[in-house]
Amino acid sequence: MMQEMVGAAQGQGESAASRVEETLRVELRQEQQRRDAMGQELIRLTTEATRLGCEVETARKEAAQARAERDEAKGRMVALHAELDDLRSEMAISRQKVAAAMEGMQAQAGRRQAWDAERKELLAKLAATKGGGGGGRLGLG
Repeated sequence: MMQEMVGAAQGQGESAASRVEETLRVELRQEQQRRDAMGQELIRLTTEATRLGCEVETARKEAAQARAERDEAKGRMVALHAELDDLRSEMAISRQKVAAAMEGMQAQAGRRQAWDAERKELLAKLAATKGGGGGGRLGLG
């Protein structure tokens, strides 16, 4: 009987050890599954970080290109403003020259009118002193 009791106790001990072993195996599998899931999440996050890094680098390159284009446009704008200022100066000089030429032409036209009036007056005096017919024959009238 003692042997039976020892045998029963051993059977219960083996049964308890077996249950503990099975529990440990289940927990081990669960931990392995969690580890695998974390590894997959790590891979996904690493891939996402790499993709975002590429996007950031592309954005930096585009920003640098935009700054270069902006600087080039500013340079062209400065050059165009300088050219515009040169054209305005040239136009002002041309206007002054045209105004001076117009004044000269007006003065010349005024002198010509004065000369014409003086010539007519002289011809009229000459015609009056010679009896009126001499001026016409000379072709001065």
